[in-house]
Amino acid sequence: MTPIAEIVRWLETRIPSKLAEDWDNTGLLVGDANQNALAVMTCLTLTRDVVREALTKHVDLVVAHHPLPFKPLKSITTASYYGGMIWALANASVSVYSPHTAWDSAAKGINHMLAEMLQLQRIEPLLQHTDIVLAQSGLGTGRIGEFAQPESIQYTAKKLKSLLPSARPRGVVCHDEHRRIAICCGSGGSLLSAAIQRGCDLFITGEATYHHCVEARDRDVSLLLLGHFASERFAMDILAKELSCDFPAVKIWSSTSESDPVCNL
Repeated sequence: MTPIAEIVRWLETRIPSKLAEDWDNTGLLVGDANQNALAVMTCLTLTRDVVREALTKHVDLVVAHHPLPFKPLKSITTASYYGGMIWALANASVSVYSPHTAWDSAAKGINHMLAEMLQLQRIEPLLQHTDIVLAQSGLGTGRIGEFAQPESIQYTAKKLKSLLPSARPRGVVCHDEHRRIAICCGSGGSLLSAAIQRGCDLFITGEATYHHCVEARDRDVSLLLLGHFASERFAMDILAKELSCDFPAVKIWSSTSESDPVCNL
């Protein structure tokens, strides 16, 4: 039998919670670490569809990138959206673990994965971790790197669509070709200035506000928006495969019911 605590230790070894941002809520958020895990499911976000899948398939542990709960709750009742999901999971003895921003900054985290998929060279953190010891270990938020040869944003977008089937790239185009790239999967608009300060001519992220797009154009850096879901969901498939390799006695898969809530009309 495999206790949930053993899987949590595996996750903590690869994705240390100390890498998480101060404002974040990571780790084992719901459940009993001493409970045995026969079935584990990964997902980007716990939604009603994903919760239903977890209950139907008798999941013992859900590893969700986005934490639930994220913000403090005054009550957990079925009267609220988030409370209802937590109540349903707890009633079925389903535990929830979230790595969130710790995984964003991890040595082989989501941002690093995408940088390697794009075959960037000289990959390093976009922002060094605020902890001096961790920063010296090369850990931090986002990633920067360089293409072997300059690429147009259209060519890079085409590559990303083949790598991430759910991606629907949009962008701010300031240059014909780009070489020095910044990456922040998810919602990365707040790191635009950091990308500019590091001399990047293209910033790839999941989503950014209108005002970030205006700023990017005015400050002469191209911006490639993949969609929040597409920029992170691929990593949950990879995580499920890695877990399966190290825990062959446990049934592990990536949610089949999860989908991007935003669609083209």
